[in-house]
Amino acid sequence: MGGIGSGRHSRLSWKDTTDDYRSLDIRRLKRDGLLEPEQRFGWQWSRLGSVIASINIHTKSGEIILSYRQRNTEETEWQDEKYSVYLDYTPCHLGGERPWFLCPARGCGKRVAILYGGAIFACRRPK
Repeated sequence: MGGIGSGRHSRLSWKDTTDDYRSLDIRRLKRDGLLEPEQRFGWQWSRLGSVIASINIHTKSGEIILSYRQRNTEETEWQDEKYSVYLDYTPCHLGGERPWFLCPARGCGKRVAILYGGAIFACRRPK
């Protein structure tokens, strides 16, 4: 038991999973009352009690504007990012409506509940 090839494979042999990325969940934003138009707030991600990333969000009617700094590797320069993510709403069976992000990735526009941060925040559709 426990020979070569058994158990969990080396981390290097696996592709990244959604847990490896920062995420924005529209259901959480809605539940916390953060989708009302003309709000500005910061969002943070932490690991072991330390903040590892943050983003500024400005809400407007039908869209949110994300602004943050990112870099691909430690050797590259920081880049400022600022772009809109449009929202869509579907009616719920018992009244009200459910918000969705429209994926901002070029050529996508898919309706999703969660956006994952990479070069931009986008859905998990394969590239």
